[in-house]
Amino acid sequence: YATCRTDNSIAVFKITPATGKLTCVQRLMTGGHCSRHFVLDESRAVLHLSHQDSQDVTSYRISRQAGGEGPPGTLVEPALGVLKLTGMCPVGLVTIPAPRSS
Repeated sequence: YATCRTDNSIAVFKITPATGKLTCVQRLMTGGHCSRHFVLDESRAVLHLSHQDSQDVTSYRISRQAGGEGPPGTLVEPALGVLKLTGMCPVGLVTIPAPRSS
């Protein structure tokens, strides 16, 4: 995954294991302004993306299987939701693992 602040998009890349070559498999306009950072949730099923200038975080489901909503690893549209953070400038995101039961 890579964000592009200048056109408010996020790109999804596939890595060829034998060569390490990156191939872009998806480019998605994010709907916010100045796409900054992203983080995957603990299960790697959801990607959260912060937008610096529109002061929000958009969440996308990540496709898990071939033949479903897209190739594995691609982002599923529409977004799961947008969290507005009025008065805040989200430039970094961190996930906190859920406590594990003994």
